[in-house]
Amino acid sequence: MRTAVSPYLDRLDRIEAGLEDRAYKIIAEIQETIIDFVRERQLFNKGIDGKGVRLEPYSPYTIALKKLKGEVYNRTTLLDEGDFYEGMYVTARDGKYFITSSDSKTLLLEQKYGDKIMVVTDENNQIINKEEILPRLIEWILKELFT
Repeated sequence: MRTAVSPYLDRLDRIEAGLEDRAYKIIAEIQETIIDFVRERQLFNKGIDGKGVRLEPYSPYTIALKKLKGEVYNRTTLLDEGDFYEGMYVTARDGKYFITSSDSKTLLLEQKYGDKIMVVTDENNQIINKEEILPRLIEWILKELFT
């Protein structure tokens, strides 16, 4: 028997069925924001990986080169010509998102500095979830429910 709330219950079922797909779409929409957390907040500003661990320092030779070029040398940023940073992209599957880079040096960098160099720290992940993903999900849910 249909009731006054039946249409809303139907919409909620539809929303639930589409929630994961919507989350993936949101992640695709905010891909650059997510990547900037890794590029800027973690690697460039702090020289840390996704576990918050400081990356191995640059070699004395690299430090000398960075000093000559007027670049940051007191922490490992993994920014040289910019190809690694520019090649970063996000993929999402199994309820998670992953960052990788299409740059040819990616595998070498992961071997040298660890496989967490493109992982978002727990702290930054919470910020992304709370400030970027959740508001968009709530907006979509409300729109689907009441339109």
